[in-house]
Amino acid sequence: MKRSLRWPVAAIVTLFLLAIVGCGKSTSTPTAIEYFKTHQAKTTTPYGRIVLDSVEEKAGKIQYRTEDGKTWRTGYSKLADGTYQYGPLEEIKSAS
Repeated sequence: MKRSLRWPVAAIVTLFLLAIVGCGKSTSTPTAIEYFKTHQAKTTTPYGRIVLDSVEEKAGKIQYRTEDGKTWRTGYSKLADGTYQYGPLEEIKSAS
């Protein structure tokens, strides 16, 4: 290959590879649980902070426990921009 073409070809190949890799950006949208944990991690409710290890999805709703031991459930819907909107909370009474 001619010396004068090495740099432009190398630049084009590099740009092509960066475009394929995406420069390390993730284009996947988070799951409802991932989004909830990320955006609600620092939330303090009237019942205490959300215990992140207790967050799970059950029957299409997000369920979690607060520091006072109460369990809560909320519905959610995914918005067009990849974020989630939560519905009203309902307390789940323990069977004890």
